[in-house]
Formats: sequence, C-alpha cells, structure tokens
Amino acid sequence: MVDAEQVRSRLRDSGQHGDVLGRLLVELSWRYRVATEFELATERAREAIDLGKQTGDAKLEADGYNALGGVNWRRGDFSLVWEHWLRALRLRESVDDQAGMAASYSNLGLLLDSEGDFPGALEYYHRALSIDREIGSPPLEIAATINNIGSVHEQLGEPEVALRHHEESLAIRLELGDRRAIGTSYNNLGASLVDMGRWEEARKMLHQALELREAIEDLPGQASTLGELAKLERLVGRVNVARDFAARGLTLYQKIEEPWGQADVSNQWGEIELAAGKPSEALSHFDEAKLYAEQIGAPLLLADQWDGRARAWEALSQWEDAVIALREHATLREKITGDSARRRIELLEIRHETQRKELEVGRLTAANQQAEGALRQVRFERRTMIGGLAALVVFLLALAVAYRWQHKVTAELSAAHHNLQELSAQKDRFLQIVAHDLRSPLGNIRWLSGLLREPQTTGEELVKTAGMIDQVAEQLIDTTDKLLDVSRIEAGSVELTLTKFDLSDLVSQTAARWTRIAEGKGQQLRWLSGGLSAVVHNDAGLVQQVLDNLISNAIKFTPINGEVSIGLEGANGSWCVRVTDSGPGIPDAAREHLFSQFSRVGNVPTAGEDSHGLGLAIASGLAEVLGGKLGLAKSTSNLKGACFEFCLPVETDRN
Repeated sequence: MVDAEQVRSRLRDSGQHGDVLGRLLVELSWRYRVATEFELATERAREAIDLGKQTGDAKLEADGYNALGGVNWRRGDFSLVWEHWLRALRLRESVDDQAGMAASYSNLGLLLDSEGDFPGALEYYHRALSIDREIGSPPLEIAATINNIGSVHEQLGEPEVALRHHEESLAIRLELGDRRAIGTSYNNLGASLVDMGRWEEARKMLHQALELREAIEDLPGQASTLGELAKLERLVGRVNVARDFAARGLTLYQKIEEPWGQADVSNQWGEIELAAGKPSEALSHFDEAKLYAEQIGAPLLLADQWDGRARAWEALSQWEDAVIALREHATLREKITGDSARRRIELLEIRHETQRKELEVGRLTAANQQAEGALRQVRFERRTMIGGLAALVVFLLALAVAYRWQHKVTAELSAAHHNLQELSAQKDRFLQIVAHDLRSPLGNIRWLSGLLREPQTTGEELVKTAGMIDQVAEQLIDTTDKLLDVSRIEAGSVELTLTKFDLSDLVSQTAARWTRIAEGKGQQLRWLSGGLSAVVHNDAGLVQQVLDNLISNAIKFTPINGEVSIGLEGANGSWCVRVTDSGPGIPDAAREHLFSQFSRVGNVPTAGEDSHGLGLAIASGLAEVLGGKLGLAKSTSNLKGACFEFCLPVETDRN
C-alpha cells in the first residue's frame, strides 16, 4: 500500500483529479480494514467524506460513509455502523444513485441479519436484488445478494429454500471463476445440508470449501468452514473430531484477531462439550465466548452463550444459576428485537419523509396556481368596481367578512389536523409498545416449543420446559389483563361491588402474599400496621388490585437485599396506605407523566422482571373510580426511594 499512499499524497498536493483521489481514498480504507489497521482505515474514509463535501460530490461522500461503516462493522460497533450506512443511503437517494442505493440496502440487510431481524433483512436484500437486476449490476454482486438471502432462510429454519438460493449463487460464481466466492458458496451449501440432516453430502461440500480456501490462503474463510465442520461432527456424535475442528478454527481466528469468530467457535465448542456430557467444560468455553462477544458488543453471540450456559447449569442441577442465565438470554433477545424494530422504523420514516416532501411540493404548486387565479379574479373585480366608491366599500366589507371567515375555517382545520396528529401518534405508540411487550414472550414460547420437539429432550427436561412455557404464558395473560383494565377504565365500565371491610386487614393479607416474592430477591417487606382498625365501605377487590400494583412495583425496582415498607394512617377524613421502597426513586423529569399509560421512568427492574408501563396508570384510574386518590408522597421513614400514597375516604355509606 506504500505506492498507493504516494499516489494519494501527489493527488492531494496537486489539488486536481478530485474524483480519482476520492476513489483511491475509499479503496485504501477498504485495504486497511482488511489488514485490521482500523485507525488508518478510518482516516482514509473520513478524508473521502470531507473531499465529497468540499467538491459537492454526494456519491463520494456516501462512499466514504459506507467505508466508515465497514470499519466499525469489523470493530463490532453496530450503532455507529447503522448511523454511517443510513447516512450513505440518504445521500445516494438524494442523487438517485441506483447502484449505490442497492449497495446500501444490501448493507442494511446485513446489519438487520446480524441482529436477528431476519424478516427485515430479507426485505432489504430483496430491494437490493431488484435494483441490481433492473440496472444490470455485475453478476458477482447479484450472486452475493442471492447468497445472503439464502443465509437468512437458514436462520429462519428454512434449509430447503436456503439451499435453492445457494445453488443459484454457486452457478453464477462457477461461471465467473471467482474462487473466493465459490468457496463461500460451497461453505453455505454445506451449512444448509447440515440443517437438513444430509450428513455425507454436507461433509463433502464443506471439505471442498476448506480445500479451496486453503489453496487461496483465505484464513477467515478456513476458520468459518472449520466451525461448520465442528457443528456437523457434533450433530453426528463424533465429539473428538468436532473438538479438533473447533480447536483449529479458534486458532485461525486468534491468528487474524477476529473476536466475532472467536466468540462463535467458543460457543460451538461449548455445545460440543454439552453433547459429550461435560457441562463444566462447556461453561469454560461459554465464558470465553462471553469475553469475546462483549469485546465487540455482539448481542446475538452473547444471547447464544447465555442459552448454552443455562443448559449447562441445568445439567449440573444448579437451577438458580440456570434461571438467571435464561433471564439474561430473554433480556438480550428482547433488546435485539427492540433495536431491530427501531431501526426498521427509522428506514420507514425516511421513505415517509421523502413521500411527504414530494406531496408538499405538489400541494404548494397547486396552492400557488390557485392563488394566481384568485389574484387575477380580484384584479378583474377591482377594475369593474372602481367606478363607484360605494361599490368599492361594499367590496372591501365583503372581502373583510370573507377574510374573517377564511381565518376561522383555517384555525378550525389547523386544530382538527393537530388533534388527528395526536391521535395518530398515540395509536403508533400503543401499537409499538404492544408489539414490543407481546413479541418477546411469543418468541420465548416458540423457542421453548422447539426444545420440546428436539429428539434428545428427556422426560424430565420436557416437564421443565413445559413449566417454562407456562411461566411465559402467564406473562402474556398479565399483559393482556393490563390492557383490558386500561380499556375498561377509559370506557368507564368498571362496576363497583360495595362491602364494609377493614382496610388494615386487607393490607395485611396483601402484604403476606407478597412477602415470599420479596424474600426471593433477598428483600425485607415490612407491614407497619400499628394495630389500627380502618373500616371503609368500598370495593375490596379493586382496592386489593391497587395495593398489588403498588407493592409489586416497589419490589420490582428495589435492589436485591433492599427493603419495602407499608404503612397505614388516618388523616383529613381518609385512610391512607403508604408504600415506600429503598430503590432509586422517581427522577424529577418523569414525575409529570408518571401515571400516564406506557410511562417508563428509566429505572430498570432489578431482577429482569417485565415492565409494561401500565401498572401505575391502572392503579391511578382505579383509585379515582373508588373515590380516592393516588400520588407521590414524601417518605416519613428512613427509606429514600419512591413513596406512593393511596387514600380512600372514610364513609359510612356509598350509593
């Protein structure tokens, strides 16, 4: 690269041939990235971006951002990858660079693929393929996109569909004679055949890939194929052979300093030891996978090692550790889903913004034409009415009335438009949150049901897995119940069943039910009754629902080994229950919307519990229905976390 750098210096010093210099900078960034010289790769990419801005060359600026995203991809910083590739797409769209747009769509598909959003990845790969075929892109680019589509179908558990795409890609690559690309196709065909259980065909294809990649000294490719061979031999029960392939693959990944590959092979090795009945050895490999995955922030690989770790702890009968690992796995999967959904929404917003601007231009053009017509009409009327002052006065009065009427109509239309926008925003927020809160449990059920179908699952494991499915189903029922509670409160259809009862006894019973859950987190739940008798005439079931929401919320956000206290006192004709915790408290910025639907204050549940953002909204709504009130209060104990006060009127009778 020394000669290329000398050419770069001469071109930069001459100040001429900016397009040649730009292409060279992008090429140098790619070369340095392959050589893992990331600092130099970043510098050359930023030089290309700056040159594109100076010369007004949007395509060069986009190529620079595309190269910069590639550098951060190798570093594992996916948030920066998304930012740079999205900016490249916007620049390419602004100049209708079809080939560049296809490349950006393919890159974004790759990112969504790596984060587990397989439907989103397919959508953008197909967009890229459609453009490439329409504009006649080079066959190797088309073959690469078809190959990527096949890989996504593998992840979706559709090996037959994946196989067809890999065969189509291989046919193109064989015709062109690109050995590196052919090796990739052989590898992917072998992976699909493994998933289909066609072991001998898979072994033959993977060894072809390995021989070809060794011939051209493609070290990353060799390491990838060795990982696939390790998986194949593990599945057919040849554990020692699988270990050998995994060791060779890991050595190569360490040689080229590729943390992603090291994490992937370490996860694979952990699975091999689990298959060999050695869960303790498996845990050590999952530990290595965790270190490598955290080094580059790879969420899918982190999720895989937590999944393997859970099964290893189960094999060792260490159930508490297994549950913690499963929770970490579920939390990561939920985050991956949320990040992927957010990024797809950003892409949709770009499409929407482009269409909105086009419509706005059309609307302004039509309005301008209409205004010119109205101006011509006014001039004509003025000429016809200029003969008499009285007629002119009448015209001006009519014009004033028309203006006031138009101003009134415009104001009404503006208000209606604003209300529609608010309703649309509320609907979008509702749909996003419901999709977010239902998708994770449904995904877990699908995963657990997959475990039930695996032939190696024993009777005891079937019982455990069924229990886990039941727990996830309870989460879904809880989410649905909360949404129904919100609907009933908003519709005013909550019916009261009035009885006289001792509020102190009800609080005591409720606290006793939650004590076991608090003790499970090492927390102390204290009920400071004081021996009061607090008789009220109200709906005991709804009062208990409010108390359950407040106590469960306090336990959820209180640290492990923390404390929650419940007190009761009478004041100003009311009985007031106070629930205080030792958690982080409520930030000032969140207090205004604390009791709104789907409001989240930014605090994270301390043991991975679900948080829908509905509990306080439901509790506040029920408190109003009961004739009481719910709000924040100042703590009167030594606990410095959040303090909620729920007050009910002291009434002898209610109608």
